[in-house]
Amino acid sequence: MSQVVWRLAAYLGGIWIMSLIYGELIAFYVPGWTCSWPLLPNNQNVSNFETSMENSVRVALIADPQLTDRTSYGMAPGSLALKMTQFYSDIYMRRAFRSSVLALEPDAIIFLGDLFDGGPYLSDGEWEDSLSRFNHVFDQSERGLKSRSRKIPTYILPGNHDLGYVQVEIQKPEVMQRYKRIFGETDHKVTIGMVDFVFVDAQALDGSEAELHSNMSWSFIQAFSKGSTHAPRVLLTHIPLYRPDNTPCGYYRASPVINQRITKFGPRRQDLVYQNYLTNETSSKLLESIKPVAVFSGHDHDQCTISHQLDGKHVKEYTVGTFSWLQGNLYPSFMMLSVAPMQVKNPNSSDSVVSSLCFLPAQDFIYAWYVVLLIVCLACLLLWPTHGLHMPSFFKKAWDSISNLDLISKNTKEKDDDVEWEMIWDAEGAMHLISKGSARHGTNAVGSPSSEKRGAAISRPAAKRQAMHDIEGAKAEPTLEDTGLDPSFYLTTNRTSKSKGNLLLRRCMQMLNPLAALVVTNLSLYVMLLMKDWT
Repeated sequence: MSQVVWRLAAYLGGIWIMSLIYGELIAFYVPGWTCSWPLLPNNQNVSNFETSMENSVRVALIADPQLTDRTSYGMAPGSLALKMTQFYSDIYMRRAFRSSVLALEPDAIIFLGDLFDGGPYLSDGEWEDSLSRFNHVFDQSERGLKSRSRKIPTYILPGNHDLGYVQVEIQKPEVMQRYKRIFGETDHKVTIGMVDFVFVDAQALDGSEAELHSNMSWSFIQAFSKGSTHAPRVLLTHIPLYRPDNTPCGYYRASPVINQRITKFGPRRQDLVYQNYLTNETSSKLLESIKPVAVFSGHDHDQCTISHQLDGKHVKEYTVGTFSWLQGNLYPSFMMLSVAPMQVKNPNSSDSVVSSLCFLPAQDFIYAWYVVLLIVCLACLLLWPTHGLHMPSFFKKAWDSISNLDLISKNTKEKDDDVEWEMIWDAEGAMHLISKGSARHGTNAVGSPSSEKRGAAISRPAAKRQAMHDIEGAKAEPTLEDTGLDPSFYLTTNRTSKSKGNLLLRRCMQMLNPLAALVVTNLSLYVMLLMKDWT
C-alpha cells in the first residue's frame, strides 16, 4: 500500500510542479511571446519585421494599476489581510511589467491615470508608502532583465483616484502639490516620433472655468489649439469621452457596458464628485480644440473601442483595460502603439498611430486551478485502490458493470411482468408463495392435482386461524431467539463497522507522509518563485 501511495504522490507532485512553473513563471512570459507591435500602413510591405520596427516608435500604454490601500476594500490599516492583498496585487503587476511589457522593449511608456487607489484620502506618510510600492512594481532596474543602456522614458497622466475631482482639488490643495512634486504638471504635451501626445487633467474639465484648476486645464487646451504645429495629435484623457447609453464597446469587452453616471456634491457644476464619462458638451469642445487622430482613455477598467464624429471623419477612442487583476476585470491588458517617426512624410495622416491590445494572464483562473488540483490530490490519496489502478482494466470493468446493470434491469422487468404468484397455507397453517406460471404462455400451476389439494388446504378454518395468529404475532418485537439468528451476527456487524472505521483511519495515516512531502516540496518551490520576482 505504501508503495502505491508514494508512487501516486510522485505523479501528483509532478503535476503540481508543472502547474506552479506555468502559473507563476511561464504565463507572464506568454504575452511577450505572442503579442507583437502593430505595423504602420507604410511598413506593411516590408518583409523584414525588425526593419519595419526600426521605422516606428513603440509606445506601451498602461491604465489603472490602482495600487490597493486601506481605502480599497475597507480593511484595517496594517492588517494581515490588507498586507496579503497588497502583496498579491503588486507581485502580479510587477511580473506582468517585467516579463511582458519590458520584454517587448518599448521606446516609451505612458500611464493613463489611477496609479493609486485612495490617493486624495491618504496621509503624506501613506502616500509616500504607495509611491514606494509603485516604484517597486514598475521598476526598470537591470536585475534579472536584459541589460539596457538607458531607462525607458515614462510619462504620467493623472486620474480621479490620484487627484480626485474638482471638489476634492479645491478642498485639498496639498494633494495636487505632492502629485506635481513627483510627476510634474497635470496638463502637458509630449512629442513621440512625429506625433504630439496631449495629456489633459480630465477630472477638472467639467468644473466651472472660474475655478482655478478647471481654468488652468482649459487655458492649456485653448493655447495648444492655437499652436502652429501641424503634427498629428493624440488625445490622452483618463476619463473617457461622452458616449450614449448602451453604446457597443467592441469584441474585446469582457463585462457589460457601463452607462453614464454623474454624482454631484451640491447644485453647482464644480461640486462634481464622480462621473463615468465626460459630458457631451465637454467632449465635443475637447475634440474640436485638439482635433486628434486618436483618443486613448482609462477609468472604465475594461476594454472599449468606439468612434466619434469630428469634421465629418471618424476618430477612434480606445479605452484601455486595467493592468491589475484585482480591479474587476478577469482579463487585464495593456495597449501597444506603433508611432510614425519624425522622418516620415505626410505628417497629417491618421495612419501615423496604430494600436494593438495585449492581454495578461488571467490570475483568477490560475488560482482556481490550484484549488481544483488540491481537491483532486486529497481525494486521490484518500480513495486510491490499495493495489493500484490499471486504467484499461478499470474502464473495462466499468463498462461490464454498466452492461450487467442493463441486463439485470431487463430480466427483472420481464420476470415481474410475466410471472403470477399465489399465496397458500398448508395443513400446519404455514403460508407459502407459489408461482402460478407465466401469464404470457398461459401456464397455470394451480390447475394441477397438487394445486387442488393445496386449494383444499387453504379452505381449512383451522389453517386460516393459525395463519391469522401467526400474522398478529409477527407484529410483536422479535427476540433474538425468535429470529433464529446466531447471536454472533450482531457481533460480526459491530466488527464490520469498526473495521471500516479502522480502514479509514489507516488510509488517513498512510496519506499523511506523502501529503506532507507534497506540501513541503511545492510550497518551497512556490515561495522561491515569489521571492525571485519580488526582490
